[in-house]
Amino acid sequence: AHPGVLGLFDSYTPKQFRGSGFQGRMLQYLTAEFAGARSFQAACATVHPGNVASLRGCEQAGFRILGTVTRTRRLGRNGVTVPE
Repeated sequence: AHPGVLGLFDSYTPKQFRGSGFQGRMLQYLTAEFAGARSFQAACATVHPGNVASLRGCEQAGFRILGTVTRTRRLGRNGVTVPE
């Protein structure tokens, strides 16, 4: 966890809402709600690079790509690498 950063992870859009802009509107709503309730300077989301629809939803909500995160699993433990 990073102080001042809102993390939005592992989202799912039900089939009946896909292609309607639902994800982008929901991300806008969540960031506005958390901005009112808590102080944060940035919000981040993780999206698989091949998930074009989710990337589009994040862009619609005002997010932009800042970098790539690599997830690994070794000996039953999860790891995350964030390049500088």
